[in-house]
Amino acid sequence: MFGGLTDFLTGAYLFMGFVALAAYAPQLWAFYTRPEVCAATPLVTWSLWACQTVVFFLYAVVVNGDAKFMTTTFLFMCATMACLALIVRGRKLHGMTMKASNVVVLKAA
Repeated sequence: MFGGLTDFLTGAYLFMGFVALAAYAPQLWAFYTRPEVCAATPLVTWSLWACQTVVFFLYAVVVNGDAKFMTTTFLFMCATMACLALIVRGRKLHGMTMKASNVVVLKAA
């Protein structure tokens, strides 16, 4: 009943996965070329996203078994892990490993 729709959605999922991966390119470039950007990037958020993509990939491999789903989730996992690694690298290069550099302190006038 949903054969044609299933094939369409599978292709669309794979295509949109690659489109979304392309969106990582500017972020990766910024993290690589501008370490100061990493100081203002939330490490906890990217760590949670990295853990999330690992779970998605493991689900694809262990439960789902679809090669296209496994490929897309693997690529997302790699892109997220690369971002996380570049954030940590940038913070070390910029000397901001333990400082809360993205906190704005307001002073009374």
